[in-house]
Order: sequence, then C-alpha cells, then structure tokens
Amino acid sequence: MKQKLAQLFTKKNKIILLILAVLIILLVLISNSKPKVLTDAKIISNMSTLTALPDINTDKPQIFRIDVKGQQQPFFKDAKEGDVAVLFLVAQKAYIYSPSDNRIVNQGPIENTQEKPKSVPVKAVEATSTEAKRATSTTR
Repeated sequence: MKQKLAQLFTKKNKIILLILAVLIILLVLISNSKPKVLTDAKIISNMSTLTALPDINTDKPQIFRIDVKGQQQPFFKDAKEGDVAVLFLVAQKAYIYSPSDNRIVNQGPIENTQEKPKSVPVKAVEATSTEAKRATSTTR
C-alpha cells in the first residue's frame, strides 16, 4: 500500500496534479466572471430607482444593446460597451443606461429626423398624365 502511495506521489505525478488543480481553479474563476445579462424588466426596475420614467403600461419601452464602435451621434458620446438604449416612443424619450455602473448615462427627447415626403403639385401630375395619354394615342 505504501509503495502504491509512493508511486502515486512521484515528482512527475505531483506536477500533473498541480497543473490539473490550476486548470480547475481557472475554469471556476472564468465561469464566475461572465457578465450578468439583465432582463428588460430588471433594467427598467433599476432605472426607475434613478429617475422618473414614463408609464410602462401605456408606453412599452424598447431596449437595445449599444454597439459603440463607429457611433458618432452626440447622444451616444458617453456610452460604452454593455450599455443599453431605452426608448419610450409614446413619450418620445430616450435614455442610455449603464447596467455595470447602475447609472443613467444620458437622456433626452427622441427627435424625428426623417424628412417629410415632398408633395407633387397636382398640375404637374395632370400634365404628366395628359402627356402620357397623348403619347399613347399617337403611337396607336
């Protein structure tokens, strides 16, 4: 029995056991250091402790993860990876929330930057349709 125990704890086996122990410890540390993903409800709950939010019963928030790479809009200038944009479309309000710091990074109104469609004068439409009629009647 003592010989088997002595063989088990040879210098070579001790090194292997030490390497295995270090690997196990590293795996445990890595698995525990993964960032926690918050649910949308938890994000809204955390934000509501920091500021007054629009009523979520009448204005369902839209939540998006922010990709800050290449982001050039001034509203996102202080955002970092892991932050979320929270939009309340009815109230026309936007927030950037940092779950890692539990703080609101920025907030402001949602601005409609889309151009209104240009209207075409009625006379131009009539003229075009009249010209089209003439073209089809002359080609017959």
